[in-house]
Amino acid sequence: MNGYTQYSNNRRSALEALVPETRQAKTRQTGLAAALKEAGQAAVNFLTSGNDLRIWTRQRNGHLIWHVYDPMTEQRQQFSSEADLRSWLETRYYE
Repeated sequence: MNGYTQYSNNRRSALEALVPETRQAKTRQTGLAAALKEAGQAAVNFLTSGNDLRIWTRQRNGHLIWHVYDPMTEQRQQFSSEADLRSWLETRYYE
């Protein structure tokens, strides 16, 4: 092997190192990232779970729907407006 061939092989190795990862390697990495994200979310849920109401919104057919979960009673409610949700919260508070 002459000096030029050795230089060429070294240069090729260096260039190959710059080529983006293969699709399979990216899939493995994405799977790992998803698993870590899921584990992190489970840890957050465990550490922050309590008796507080959980309120969130979702879009359904272009309309915002308010969801409430009460861990004390294990009941779920849905409301079509924030005003309805607030009204329910006030009656719940005074019961």
